[in-house]
Amino acid sequence: MATVFGIYQSRFLRMLVAIAIICATALAAGAAHQAIIYQRNLAQLDEMSRQLLRSSELAIDYALISLGDLLAQSNDPCSADGLELIQQAVFARGSIKDIEAIGDGGVLLCSGMSGRTGGLVDQNYMATYHPALNTSVMLQATSAQPTGIFKVAWKLSDAFSLVALLNVDTLMFDVFPADLREQSGAELVLGSIDVVAAHVPEAGGSSQDLRVFSTMSDRFPISATLLVPSSKLFSWNADSWPVAIVLGALLGCLLAFLTLKAMNRPMDPTRELRDAIRNKELQPYFQPIFSLRTGETVGCEVLTRWLRADGSMVSPDRFIPLAEASGLIVPLTDHIVAASLTRLAVVLSSRPDFKIAFNVTPAHFMANDFLDTLCSAVDAAKVERSHIVIELTERQALVDAQEAAAQCRRAQELGFRVSLDDTGSGHNGLSQVQELPLDIIKIDKKFVDLVCTDRAAITIIEMLVRLAKALGASTVAEGVETIEQYHALRDCGVDEGQGYLVSPALPADRFIAFVDQPVAAQLAA
Repeated sequence: MATVFGIYQSRFLRMLVAIAIICATALAAGAAHQAIIYQRNLAQLDEMSRQLLRSSELAIDYALISLGDLLAQSNDPCSADGLELIQQAVFARGSIKDIEAIGDGGVLLCSGMSGRTGGLVDQNYMATYHPALNTSVMLQATSAQPTGIFKVAWKLSDAFSLVALLNVDTLMFDVFPADLREQSGAELVLGSIDVVAAHVPEAGGSSQDLRVFSTMSDRFPISATLLVPSSKLFSWNADSWPVAIVLGALLGCLLAFLTLKAMNRPMDPTRELRDAIRNKELQPYFQPIFSLRTGETVGCEVLTRWLRADGSMVSPDRFIPLAEASGLIVPLTDHIVAASLTRLAVVLSSRPDFKIAFNVTPAHFMANDFLDTLCSAVDAAKVERSHIVIELTERQALVDAQEAAAQCRRAQELGFRVSLDDTGSGHNGLSQVQELPLDIIKIDKKFVDLVCTDRAAITIIEMLVRLAKALGASTVAEGVETIEQYHALRDCGVDEGQGYLVSPALPADRFIAFVDQPVAAQLAA
């Protein structure tokens, strides 16, 4: 009898232990799920604030482009023709409500929509403006209340400014998804105190229980702020929480699997990458660059692929950041340059105008021995330096713009060409284009993606084309994937393109065979 009781007692204890493990793993899964949801919501709200700021910056850029177009078409905005151009601009672009010309001392010279002339806007009108990074551009609130309208002023001289009244109220209409809209708020602020646009929560909790997500522009004196109840950070996007609880009992097996998998991973990824460079597992691939006018292949961009000995491929997203962080990007780039020049020697010797572009980080580019090392590699390969394009990437910022410009000039004096990658994105803003002596401006893929659907993207591309021509540079569009994008980019005046419409990045033998194939017929489809 005692034995039977002991058996049942043992089973009961095991059952309790099993229940405890199941409950513990389920609760752990629920807690982990909640933590993941919390962190994901934080990241999503941070991105929403950045998106609101990017939309505001784009609206300001659009206003400045409109002012520039007005000046290009009329020397006197207050003439009858000038006022008509202002009215056309206002009617054509709904975000611009009016354009004013302001004279010395704040005198209103004319206003496009009302036709007003004369009169003093504000004796201290310049003091109330917030200057941008480009000090000739300033922003000003139009009211102490957030009306959604503010001024974008372009100071052309001490005695003359053009001012666009910009309406960003539509940006606030759909800031939040429906689950957050009633209890959350949003603001666009000029400087530190001038709230020019706001989304006011319709209902919700105490103002002391709000989480603030704020992003400040590095080009304009404007910031975007979201205010969300802290409780929403746990409850928003949490529909899958019951599923996590149900699957919690399997968490132990999953953790064991992940642990075993982690144990099989290399202990030192930096060492693995260093060995891969030494063993020449890092190989150059070549993506064609083609003329948008003739369809001829005029060059290529060299991309790096990691082909392991077992035949597997490592994504560049995994090893390029590691190479940059560890300093291995320098020997990696040196290896890719030497390998590329050796493998494309036939193409380069038979095509004097052919260009081959290498991605170079700003830090590597600014190194004291970079140009000497590049010259040695190019000369050893018996290749003309005019073939080589140094393509500055956007993953790092140029610390000293003046020294960077001097380094660009030194590279050009040695016979190389300099290109700016992903222009208009990341660290490669328009200021870099103005400060650096460039031979090639590469238009970021995000603008190419929108060229068939977004008028603002077309305007920015056309502006970059005009700017490139003014600087004596050519333009290359990245990520051309459809024939519609090809036609739109060609109509914008872009010189060259690269992307999957013509070809992905290819190994050397396939690229050499591709170069002699005509692609004009493919682009004429």
